[in-house]
Amino acid sequence: MGCHAITTIKDSGGHHLVSIFRHWDGDPSNHGKQIAEFLVNRPIKSGQPPRDPKTGYPKMSNGVSDLAAQLIHHLKSDLHSEVGNIRIINRDDAEDHPFINYHYTITGEVGNDEAHIMVSGKDGFQFAGSISGFLEYIIKMEEAENADIA
Repeated sequence: MGCHAITTIKDSGGHHLVSIFRHWDGDPSNHGKQIAEFLVNRPIKSGQPPRDPKTGYPKMSNGVSDLAAQLIHHLKSDLHSEVGNIRIINRDDAEDHPFINYHYTITGEVGNDEAHIMVSGKDGFQFAGSISGFLEYIIKMEEAENADIA
């Protein structure tokens, strides 16, 4: 059985944009880290910057809906994303799904340097803060686990 997760993306007004279901590896050290590594230092702007002919577009999102689309593309494009592992679900299913181990809520606002994330798990795991803060927290968790193994 997989470690199921729901990731909900909302705008700064709390309006639901999309919910993403993950069937396998939904825990913070996998799904959470993958989200954080993709979103860290990804500012949310309004409008599209000029494209640099050598490097392309800068790492950013043109609004929160673009951030959501980029994240879905990233999760679906991952080499480890098997058919059915990552999929869009409707809002009611996201809120009422009985077998979810982790809930991730990403909230973004145009003009912010990065999004905010809240994570809660059936196992008692809790986090609320910046994407960069969440990534730092996950890395410290991994270091502590590796130190316990050694």
